[in-house]
Amino acid sequence: MVKSYKIGLFPGRFQPFTNSHLERILEITHSFPNMKLCILLGDMGTLNFENFLTVEEREKIIETICKTHFLKNVFIRAVKGAYPPEKWAENVRRAIPDAEIVFSDNPFVYEPLAKAGLEYRTHCRQGIDGADLRALPFQHWKEHIPPEEFDFLCKNDIYERLQTLSEGGKYPFLRREGEE
Repeated sequence: MVKSYKIGLFPGRFQPFTNSHLERILEITHSFPNMKLCILLGDMGTLNFENFLTVEEREKIIETICKTHFLKNVFIRAVKGAYPPEKWAENVRRAIPDAEIVFSDNPFVYEPLAKAGLEYRTHCRQGIDGADLRALPFQHWKEHIPPEEFDFLCKNDIYERLQTLSEGGKYPFLRREGEE
């Protein structure tokens, strides 16, 4: 028997939101039909090549995708920052106090939330991730992201924005001790 939860979290930056994200959300909502799932948007603040969409743009894209797929038990929240992890977890708990479980394959996401009292479920990520996708020419994105998102990116000239943004670099605070 599957345990019942009030609210689950599916956190990420979603830069961009991929077909893999959508498949995982569909799997979660099917496995936990009575649970409300919060798509938790990480907000790093500054636009750069790794964070090329604003929170508002990501909310609009994901809302459209959720409507298209009739995901009624899904809602979206944004939480600023990621460092220090304990502060981020505290911000998440304050923003969604009834959350009980987090679905993530990223230890930098689920470990602080587990320390803050949430159960977590990891999964093997299927498909391409955001970093690999951003490395591909834009025309190849179409096969890896939902069509609603590709249309949004094209209509809003996001490709041009990507060409002008600085690299940004991986977040140095997301390195574990001893990692370069």
